[in-house]
Amino acid sequence: MKWRQKAILQSLVARLPLRLSYSIHYYLQRRSGGLRRVDLSHRLKMGLDLMECIVRQGRSVESGVFLEIGTGLQITLPLVLWLCGASEITTVDLNHYLKAELVGGDEFRMRTHFE
Repeated sequence: MKWRQKAILQSLVARLPLRLSYSIHYYLQRRSGGLRRVDLSHRLKMGLDLMECIVRQGRSVESGVFLEIGTGLQITLPLVLWLCGASEITTVDLNHYLKAELVGGDEFRMRTHFE
C-alpha cells in the first residue's frame, strides 16, 4: 500500500469510536500490515541494537529501570530488556493495540525458535 493511501486510511479509522477503531486497525494489521507475517528475528535484532547503543553510552541494561513509550502491537523490546537483566520496564501507549493473543504469539514464536 502506498504511504499516502495508508495515511488517509489510518486517519479515517482513527476518527471512528475507539472500540471500532481498534478492531479495524487490528484487522488491517492482520490482513495487510505488520501482523501479517511477524518477523521475530528482525524485532529482536532491533532490541539488541538498542542494547549496544546503551552500552556505548557507558550504561548497563542489567538492573536498569526503563520506560518504553509507544508499545504498539508487540512487546519485543521489553522482552529483550528483561532478558538482558533489566529490573523494571514500564511500557505505555496512547492506543490500546496490544492484545493478550499477540503477547502469547510472541511467546510461542520465541519458545519454538529458541528451544
